[in-house]
Amino acid sequence: MSRFFLLICFMTSLIVAAQEKKYPFNLKGTLVSSKGETPVPNAKVFLVQSGQKLDSVLTDSLGHYYFNERSVPGTAVFSITYTDEHGNYNGRGPDLRMTNEAVDFDINITMSGQRHQKWDNTARFDPGDSETIHNFEVELLKDLLAEHPGICVEFNLIQLESESQKLAAERLKTFRKLLEANGINEKQYTIKEKVRTREPGIDSYTGKAFTPGIEGKILSLEGECLSK
Repeated sequence: MSRFFLLICFMTSLIVAAQEKKYPFNLKGTLVSSKGETPVPNAKVFLVQSGQKLDSVLTDSLGHYYFNERSVPGTAVFSITYTDEHGNYNGRGPDLRMTNEAVDFDINITMSGQRHQKWDNTARFDPGDSETIHNFEVELLKDLLAEHPGICVEFNLIQLESESQKLAAERLKTFRKLLEANGINEKQYTIKEKVRTREPGIDSYTGKAFTPGIEGKILSLEGECLSK
């Protein structure tokens, strides 16, 4: 085997080693809302490189996030993106560049004020339960009512055929309490007492297994609810 061939192999191995060399880093920061300095808990923060998500963490109750003892190739450029727990706000933080050495980053991010459409804001319940509401974001409803003062929204409960009317009444009571606690104007909504039922299966709206829930639809934008 010639010395020239050995030299080429040696140089190739050095190049590959250099390419595979990764440098450790720590990244921390705080995610705050666009309205003031309110921390955003339970948001997902991503590390992204060339459009690919490398890693993700959730912010804690104070909006803090931590990527500890991570590593990327030297001179790599990566960025931070985020989405809140409801998927209504998302955005991108700054680009970060490695410099062939260990680095500690401390990056605070102010969330974009742009709200993204949430297609399913149904107030969902687990089968057999009437106390805990999932998925429903009352701030979306409040934004809608504030934008259209004359609106009338009709809410209707849909639950499984096997569930009782007593359970339905308890669910509606829980939902009313939630609206009252958040100062929702009674003249802007109505709740149908008649409960719709269906068999278990796939929800054509969400593409997932059906769960009981209270759906809302707009009856009018031009006046108070007729039943009020």
